[in-house]
Amino acid sequence: MKILVTGASGFIGSQLVPFLNRRHEVSALNARRVSNTDTEWRDQVDGCDVLVHLAGRAHVSSNVGDAQIYKTVNTDLTETLANQAAQTGKHMIFISSALVYGDQSINNEKFNVDDTLW
Repeated sequence: MKILVTGASGFIGSQLVPFLNRRHEVSALNARRVSNTDTEWRDQVDGCDVLVHLAGRAHVSSNVGDAQIYKTVNTDLTETLANQAAQTGKHMIFISSALVYGDQSINNEKFNVDDTLW
């Protein structure tokens, strides 16, 4: 099976891609290139069997520019990829780890995999 992954170097992707590579043909899509004007990425979506969408912005400051980037990446990018997958009959799996541990840790320490999930 040909699997295309966005966010391959992120928190989930860095663990998922090596696992999937054991049994499938896996490639990464640079989500920064996905736009309605640059359509080279469409060939990658068209050529896969499954699209696993992991790319996203996890942290946003109160800066207005950051909020726009957050919307562009997390909403617009996801919608664009979902539309392309639907148009070509591809399966799309969308996964987000944002706030899976909550929005603040105990004593402001870093989260770790043993923390309780929300």
